[in-house]
Amino acid sequence: MLGVKALLYCTGIGKGMLAYLPDDRIKTVVERGLTAITDSTITNKEALIRDLQQIRARGYSIDNMEHEYGIRCIFMPIRNKRREVIAGLSISGSSLRFDEPKIKRLCS
Repeated sequence: MLGVKALLYCTGIGKGMLAYLPDDRIKTVVERGLTAITDSTITNKEALIRDLQQIRARGYSIDNMEHEYGIRCIFMPIRNKRREVIAGLSISGSSLRFDEPKIKRLCS
Protein backbone atom coordinates (compact mmCIF):
# COMPACT_ATOMS: atom_id res chain seq x y z
CA MET A 1 0.00 0.00 0.00
CA LEU A 2 2.42 2.61 -1.22
CA GLY A 3 1.65 6.16 -0.14
CA VAL A 4 -1.19 5.33 2.23
CA LYS A 5 -1.44 7.20 5.54
CA ALA A 6 -2.06 5.05 8.60
CA LEU A 7 -2.91 5.71 12.22
CA LEU A 8 -0.07 5.47 14.77
CA TYR A 9 -1.74 2.96 17.07
CA CYS A 10 -2.33 0.18 14.54
CA THR A 11 0.91 -0.19 12.58
CA GLY A 12 4.28 -1.60 13.54
CA ILE A 13 6.18 1.59 12.82
CA GLY A 14 3.45 3.78 14.31
CA LYS A 15 3.26 1.84 17.58
CA GLY A 16 7.04 1.65 17.70
CA MET A 17 7.45 5.41 17.37
CA LEU A 18 4.50 6.05 19.71
CA ALA A 19 6.01 3.83 22.42
CA TYR A 20 9.04 6.10 22.73
CA LEU A 21 7.17 9.41 22.85
CA PRO A 22 6.67 11.25 26.15
CA ASP A 23 3.58 10.14 28.10
CA ASP A 24 1.70 13.39 27.40
CA ARG A 25 2.06 12.87 23.63
CA ILE A 26 0.87 9.25 23.97
CA LYS A 27 -2.11 10.46 26.00
CA THR A 28 -3.02 12.94 23.25
CA VAL A 29 -3.09 10.18 20.63
CA VAL A 30 -5.07 7.81 22.84
CA GLU A 31 -7.62 10.48 23.78
CA ARG A 32 -8.46 11.05 20.10
CA GLY A 33 -10.00 7.58 20.08
CA LEU A 34 -8.94 4.18 18.84
CA THR A 35 -11.05 3.14 15.86
CA ALA A 36 -10.89 -0.47 14.68
CA ILE A 37 -9.29 -0.83 11.26
CA THR A 38 -9.40 -4.65 11.41
CA ASP A 39 -10.76 -7.11 13.96
CA SER A 40 -7.24 -7.20 15.48
CA THR A 41 -6.84 -3.44 16.02
CA ILE A 42 -6.30 -2.51 19.65
CA THR A 43 -9.22 -0.23 20.54
CA ASN A 44 -8.98 -0.34 24.34
CA LYS A 45 -6.86 2.49 25.79
CA GLU A 46 -5.44 0.41 28.64
CA ALA A 47 -4.57 -2.45 26.27
CA LEU A 48 -2.71 -0.05 23.98
CA ILE A 49 -0.76 1.42 26.91
CA ARG A 50 0.22 -2.14 27.98
CA ASP A 51 1.28 -2.92 24.40
CA LEU A 52 3.45 0.22 24.30
CA GLN A 53 5.08 -0.81 27.59
CA GLN A 54 5.81 -4.27 26.12
CA ILE A 55 7.33 -2.64 23.05
CA ARG A 56 9.74 -0.63 25.21
CA ALA A 57 10.62 -3.72 27.27
CA ARG A 58 11.35 -6.03 24.31
CA GLY A 59 12.80 -3.35 22.01
CA TYR A 60 10.54 -3.80 18.97
CA SER A 61 6.89 -3.49 18.02
CA ILE A 62 4.58 -5.94 16.29
CA ASP A 63 1.55 -5.12 14.16
CA ASN A 64 -0.37 -8.39 14.28
CA MET A 65 -2.86 -7.77 11.45
CA GLU A 66 -3.99 -4.59 13.21
CA HIS A 67 -3.86 -2.44 10.07
CA GLU A 68 -4.30 -4.97 7.28
CA TYR A 69 -5.72 -8.47 7.49
CA GLY A 70 -3.12 -11.14 6.70
CA ILE A 71 -0.11 -8.85 7.21
CA ARG A 72 2.26 -8.73 10.19
CA CYS A 73 4.85 -6.04 10.65
CA ILE A 74 7.76 -5.52 13.02
CA PHE A 75 9.55 -2.29 13.78
CA MET A 76 12.92 -1.78 15.44
CA PRO A 77 13.95 1.71 16.54
CA ILE A 78 17.11 3.47 15.43
CA ARG A 79 18.58 5.67 18.14
CA ASN A 80 21.01 8.56 18.16
CA LYS A 81 23.99 8.74 20.52
CA ARG A 82 21.70 10.17 23.25
CA ARG A 83 19.57 6.96 22.95
CA GLU A 84 16.62 8.94 21.51
CA VAL A 85 14.54 7.17 18.87
CA ILE A 86 15.01 9.14 15.66
CA ALA A 87 13.97 6.60 13.02
CA GLY A 88 13.37 2.90 12.59
CA LEU A 89 13.35 -0.13 10.37
CA SER A 90 10.08 -1.83 9.53
CA ILE A 91 9.59 -5.23 7.88
CA SER A 92 6.21 -6.62 6.80
CA GLY A 93 5.14 -10.04 5.64
CA SER A 94 2.31 -12.49 5.27
CA SER A 95 0.93 -13.54 8.64
CA LEU A 96 1.10 -17.18 7.51
CA ARG A 97 4.85 -17.00 6.90
CA PHE A 98 5.78 -14.32 9.45
CA ASP A 99 5.07 -16.26 12.62
CA GLU A 100 6.22 -15.60 16.20
CA PRO A 101 9.41 -17.75 16.01
CA LYS A 102 10.47 -15.98 12.81
CA ILE A 103 9.80 -12.56 14.33
CA LYS A 104 11.86 -13.44 17.41
CA ARG A 105 14.70 -14.70 15.18
CA LEU A 106 14.70 -11.48 13.14
CA CYS A 107 14.65 -9.27 16.24
CA SER A 108 17.31 -11.05 18.27
